[in-house]
Amino acid sequence: MVGSTHKSFLDPFLISYYFPIVPLAKKSILLIPIFGWNAYLVNTIFVDRKNKISKKNAIKKMEEYVDIISVTCVPLGIFPEGTRNPRDREILPFKNGIFDLSLKYNRHVLFLDIVNSIYFGKYGGVINIQIIDIYNTNKPVTVENYKANVRNDIINCYKL
Repeated sequence: MVGSTHKSFLDPFLISYYFPIVPLAKKSILLIPIFGWNAYLVNTIFVDRKNKISKKNAIKKMEEYVDIISVTCVPLGIFPEGTRNPRDREILPFKNGIFDLSLKYNRHVLFLDIVNSIYFGKYGGVINIQIIDIYNTNKPVTVENYKANVRNDIINCYKL
């Protein structure tokens, strides 16, 4: 699986360029011309965050997909902040989803940090995709500790 910080609407496309993924996205993305069509074509798992049934269906689809990743060789892509954060080098609190799936199915997660994508449309420039680490779930760990470890590793990258 691939997890990443989320700063810009470009982030899923940037990640997909280097790492083909099946992303998780909010259902309203479908309404955006070109972006919504593209998201649909790459088998994005959509969720309506305000609808409990939609959330349950998205979790079920993610679990089914995680179960066959070894066959498809295309990982699930999740932004654990749950939404875009318009402040570069700041991290919103993580949701549990990717961490729960990783621990439940014993799947490794490649975590990325995308830097400068929020400025790209306004100022141009260089977007950096930093590989934070590949997290191995073979060691017993709680979801909260897992989230804290990833968060701290991303923050430590900012200090470099």
